[in-house]
Amino acid sequence: LGGPLCGKVPPAALTQLTDLAVTTQDSAVMVHVAGLLNGILLNPKATALPGVGDVVMALTALLMGKVSRPDDVRRVAINGLASASKNAALVPKLLLSPTLEQLVTSLAHVDLEQSRTALSVVTRLLTSEDNAVRLLGAGCLEGLVVAAATHRRDTAIRRDLAHSLLLLTRLAPADRITIAHKAHAVILGLMHVRDEKCQHQAAETMCLLSDNAFNKFALARAGVIPELVTLLQSRKDVLMQRLITRALAQLSSTDNAIFGENAQALQQAGALRVLCSLILSPDPIVHRN
Repeated sequence: LGGPLCGKVPPAALTQLTDLAVTTQDSAVMVHVAGLLNGILLNPKATALPGVGDVVMALTALLMGKVSRPDDVRRVAINGLASASKNAALVPKLLLSPTLEQLVTSLAHVDLEQSRTALSVVTRLLTSEDNAVRLLGAGCLEGLVVAAATHRRDTAIRRDLAHSLLLLTRLAPADRITIAHKAHAVILGLMHVRDEKCQHQAAETMCLLSDNAFNKFALARAGVIPELVTLLQSRKDVLMQRLITRALAQLSSTDNAIFGENAQALQQAGALRVLCSLILSPDPIVHRN
C-alpha cells in the first residue's frame, strides 16, 4: 500500500480498511490500520485512488470513540492526518467537522508527540483568512494556549506556537481583540525565549495586536507595557528593537489619551530613559519609532 502498486489497490480493499478503522475495538488492529492508512497518504499516487478522502474520516474515527483511545493509536492516527495536510487535495477534508475538532483537541493533549504533530498540522492549514476563521471557531486559540502551558519547555512546540499565533493574527484581523485577550500572556512569554525566530514572530504578533484601538487599552490594562519596556532594555538585536519600539509607539497613541493612562504606564515603566537612549540608534526605523 505504501509502495509503487498503491495506485492499483482495488477500491474494495481501501473501503474494507476504512470500515475496519471505524468498527474495530482492538487497539492492536487500530494501530496497524492507522499505519496502513498513513502509508497510503504518504504515497504521491494515493490522490488518484477512489475513496481516498474516506481515509481522513477513518483516521478521525480512530481519534474518537466513547472509550478513550490508547496513546499509540492516537499518535499513529494524528501522524496520518499530518500526512494528509501535505496533500493540497486533502486539506479541505481536514477543515471539516469532526476532523477539525479532533485536531484542535489534540493540540491540548498531555502527550507531547500528539500535541506537537497536531500543532504542525494547524500551522500548515493557516494559509487563508477562511481557514484561520474556521480554526478559531473550532477552539484553536484555546488549544494553543493550553499547549503553551502544558509543553512550555519544548523547543519545537514554542517555534510552532509563535508561527501559528502570528499567522492567526495576520489572517484574521477581525479576531485580533479575542487573540489579544486570550493569548497576550503566551505571546509575551514567547518574546522571552532564547530562540531568535520565536522572539521575532511573537514581537511581530504583538505589533499587529497593539494597532487595534480596543487592544491598546486592554493590553495596557493587562500590564503589557512594563513587560515590553523591560524587554527593550535587554535586547541589542535591531529587529527586536524595531518591533518593540513600534508596539510601544502604537500603545502610546490611544483613544484614552484624554485620561493619559497609557502615557502614565509608559512613564511608570521607565520607558522615557530607554527610548531616549534609542534616539541615538543608527537604525532609521528604531529612531523613528
